[in-house]
This record gives sequence, C-alpha cells and structure tokens, in this order.
Amino acid sequence: MVPYSLPSQETEWIDEDQFFCSSGFAESASLNCNFKMIRFGNEMSNAVSEAYSLIKPAIHKTPLLTSKSINSFTTPHLSIYFKAELFQKTGAFKFRGASHAIARLAPSSLENGVVTHSSGNHSAALACAALEKGVKCYVVMVLILIAPRAQ
Repeated sequence: MVPYSLPSQETEWIDEDQFFCSSGFAESASLNCNFKMIRFGNEMSNAVSEAYSLIKPAIHKTPLLTSKSINSFTTPHLSIYFKAELFQKTGAFKFRGASHAIARLAPSSLENGVVTHSSGNHSAALACAALEKGVKCYVVMVLILIAPRAQ
C-alpha cells in the first residue's frame, strides 16, 4: 500500500483547462502524459462543456495528479488520475455541483433563496456558492448534531 503524501517528483500535475475545448474535450495528444480521454457521444460532450462554462468563473482550478507508484500496481499498466478537490473552495468537489445548480436556476427562482438539508460538505458548498451569487441560502440541520459540525 502506498501511503498518502504530498505531491512529489513522481507526481505529474496537469491543468484542467487542457481537458476542455469548445468541442468538448481537448485532444489527448496535446498533453505531455500517457492520458487517453474517453470520448463520449456529442450530446454528453456538449453537456460537459456547457456545465464547465457555467461554473468556470466560480471555481478554483485544482490540480489533476498522477502517481507512478500507484500506476505501477495496475495490470495492464494504466495511468490513474486524481483530481485534488481539497484545493477547491470549501475543500470538496461539491462546490462544483452547488455552483452548477445555482447557475442553472432562473433569476426568478433565486429570489427566495435556496435550501438544503445537510450537515456536511454539501451545505457548506451551497452556502458558499449562494453567497458568491448574492443569493440567500437556508440550511436545515438535525437537532442531534456532532458539536464540530454545528460551528
């Protein structure tokens, strides 16, 4: 088992913008790695591009990592990639989804705010995304709660 560690010389960082272009995904040949992008049908590719264009102004660019140590465990040899969403706003990938959900709503739908039932990453992500858009956010939490989550 490979212990978790910070990115090192064996780790390759890849810019997420290299994966997107106007037609969906960038050509894998433009990347300096052995990455092979799975191509979806045009409908899926267009949906991914559209979603990315909606959230791009709100999100942090987070690194895409690969590890030679972890790749060496795969048979046949694969290049496995890890999206380091701990560097995203709120520390989780859920900010992308929350930003996308708010971006897709009509302004009239946002007038009364947004609501969620969560005591974890989703509530933090929705609250942050709503704050950035100037939208009220209501978070419903259970009464019996672990103390650190209530802070």
